[in-house]
Amino acid sequence: FDLSVKGKYDFLSGLVIPHGCDSMVRSFSTWSYSLPYSYFHFVNIPTVCAESSFEFFNAEINTFRKSLEGFAGKAITDADLKEAIRVHNESRDKVRALYEFRKADPPLLSGAELTKVLTVGASLPIAEANRLFDQVLTEIGRRGKSPLKKGPRIFIDGACLDNIELIKLVEELGGNVVADTICNGARDHFPKTEMGGDPVGALSRRYLGKINCPKTYRENKTGTFEGDITSRFGDIGAYTKEFKVEGAILYVYKYCDPFGFEVPARKAYYESIHVPLLCLEDVYSAGTMGQLRTRIQAFLEMIG
Repeated sequence: FDLSVKGKYDFLSGLVIPHGCDSMVRSFSTWSYSLPYSYFHFVNIPTVCAESSFEFFNAEINTFRKSLEGFAGKAITDADLKEAIRVHNESRDKVRALYEFRKADPPLLSGAELTKVLTVGASLPIAEANRLFDQVLTEIGRRGKSPLKKGPRIFIDGACLDNIELIKLVEELGGNVVADTICNGARDHFPKTEMGGDPVGALSRRYLGKINCPKTYRENKTGTFEGDITSRFGDIGAYTKEFKVEGAILYVYKYCDPFGFEVPARKAYYESIHVPLLCLEDVYSAGTMGQLRTRIQAFLEMIG
């Protein structure tokens, strides 16, 4: 928001914000009031995964679709949506291929490098992003030997991490960030949208049903706490095995209530899968990394 007020995002035509949490709702009010963009839209996303939730979300997506049609001055057909789904799935395959380079020990691709690539890719039209991913895949594929040193293999858990300072700090202190479940990482890029059939329904099922976000309540069908956390956080367990993780850092923003409420359950899950965990609560600023350095260094020494 600060950068937008200072005119750094003057190239934008509009802004779309989903109902992820109360902070995002208030952000929409502030941005739409303060910034001179010609288009604003708020997408109301359900917080549960019941059948009625998907029906509601289908309607929300169609409302958004009509709103964009009015702003762009042209229709968005089902064929357009299917093509967009195809191209975005292709992009997710490329990102998954980038993650494969992190399985080596030491990784062929550092966590800081990957986060930079994904951040730039998210700022580009999808066709340009795919070309960028292809270039990076080719470049990393030519690396016969990793430029990194062996170190504790670290998993980053948390919300959106668009500032790479945390990952850089972990790697400067001797760790290798090899996997994650952050909003601008595996959490968003790994689940794909189904091809064929109703594209709106497919989008609804992906964004509401497949993305494991703390804002979404999923009914405990197991009847036990242990079964619930295994169902809820099973993707974390799968990633820690796939990428041979030796320790995890749960990075939570202060006042991010959806993640804050989940911290005790996440701690219990990491304990159940025997993965050492460092839980960090921080404000949304790169200026606090110095305060975290000692804790991260001690954690790496403990598991190293």
